Amino acid sequence: MTTTPGLLEQAIAHHHAGRLDAAEHIYRALLALDSDQTESLHHLGVLEIETGRIDEGLTHLQRASEIAPEIGRYWLGLAQGLLIAQRPEDALSALDRAEAIGLDSPLARELRQSIEDAMRDKVDSTTRDQNQPGSRQPDEMDPMSTLDSSPVTDEQSTSLRLTIADDVRIRVPDDINCPTTYILLEQEDWFDEAMPFLRRLIQPGMVTLDVGANYGVYALTMAKRMRGEGKVIALEPARAPSAMLSRSIEDNGFQDVITLLRLGLSDHPGETNIVTDAFGEVTRQKNGDASESVRILTLDTLHREAHWPSGSTVDVLRLDVSGDIHSILKGGAEFLARQDPLIMFGLARGERISQVLLDIFKDLGMTLYRLIPALNALAPFDEDQQGEDTDRQRTLFACGAVQAEHLRQRGLMI
Repeated sequence: MTTTPGLLEQAIAHHHAGRLDAAEHIYRALLALDSDQTESLHHLGVLEIETGRIDEGLTHLQRASEIAPEIGRYWLGLAQGLLIAQRPEDALSALDRAEAIGLDSPLARELRQSIEDAMRDKVDSTTRDQNQPGSRQPDEMDPMSTLDSSPVTDEQSTSLRLTIADDVRIRVPDDINCPTTYILLEQEDWFDEAMPFLRRLIQPGMVTLDVGANYGVYALTMAKRMRGEGKVIALEPARAPSAMLSRSIEDNGFQDVITLLRLGLSDHPGETNIVTDAFGEVTRQKNGDASESVRILTLDTLHREAHWPSGSTVDVLRLDVSGDIHSILKGGAEFLARQDPLIMFGLARGERISQVLLDIFKDLGMTLYRLIPALNALAPFDEDQQGEDTDRQRTLFACGAVQAEHLRQRGLMI
């Protein structure tokens, strides 16, 4: 019989591996047995904050701190949540409580700086105008540089260098309000349950294409597993994440492994405007903080780029493209027929695979697969039960018969 501590350990393991639904189920089950179980309250609150349920998360974090006020990390978690909720004064009070009982860590010091910055921004927000030094002025940028497919560097951008699993060093915004920064500080790794599978999948000598690389969690992880032999082609159209990824490549010594291109993909070449959020990341929200003009190609024309490694055959294609999977696949029929990669793509929380996308994969001769985390292997995706499958996990895979057989031989598919 599994004990309560054993169940909590299972929940935390699920949480760290990105199996958020499983983790939440156990946290809530433990709280049904004991509503004052502080560890479950704290971890459930963190999970809720990570998934955008700010008010619910704050309620659980606050409750854990009230029940066990002597535990500094409870106050620290509450302070992080309050800062994300744009309540810097309350966040500072919670952090003061943590430090008053002896908590002293790099995360606490970083959080204090972020809180103080947020408080200053809040005071200045009513008087700040667009011409104030340091404010974002899109029309001051070199318009030609935004259309360049080469990576950009921005020595003035403020970044925080973190170390995650596999001793991978990654640059992220020096702001706890950035979800990527928050998650990597909290978990010391990315929460996608497919990450352990990816680390098992990638081998020296492989070639991978990471479309929508963002700050490079996946690209850097894949490069690390190649051990200097192989190639990661990382595409990131947004200026700020591309600049930070460029610095991360240097930090890790991956210049010979990762080729970074600042461009996007669609079903036709040209130029387009992308909407970015406060941290410069591409966002689905139409009313984002800014926009950038970027160059776009198709998968079928990408290999003719000057930066494309000569003779490369792609083993893994990862797509993180804010709902543009359909157009990218439509623009890559020839590429995919010739390359036969394993495609890895994500769904937003609660999103379902459209019939259009299912038909595109069928036309390409590809079968869909889902990950079995306990086995760290892929299994066929049941279209008739896709609601259940996509609720359970948000990373899916697709490949042709030859690639599937290769994965079976490696024990990566059942």
